[in-house]
Amino acid sequence: MLYFCFPITELISDRPLIGRTANKKEFAYFKLDKNNANIVLEMIKIFGMLSGSHKFDILKIIDLIIVNKKD
Repeated sequence: MLYFCFPITELISDRPLIGRTANKKEFAYFKLDKNNANIVLEMIKIFGMLSGSHKFDILKIIDLIIVNKKD
């Protein structure tokens, strides 16, 4: 199991989340961009090391990304 912890301040929402309880079915988003790309890549590498089946899954996902990028 891989847990990825990040500060709540990194979440994007309609209203600030700090200092209040979130409403039911309220969503916040974690923006993936060039500023946090390294963290995401490290997480993918770690996930691939957790087990043989995880490694297989990650390699398949990378293969699909490479194939679709060529088209």
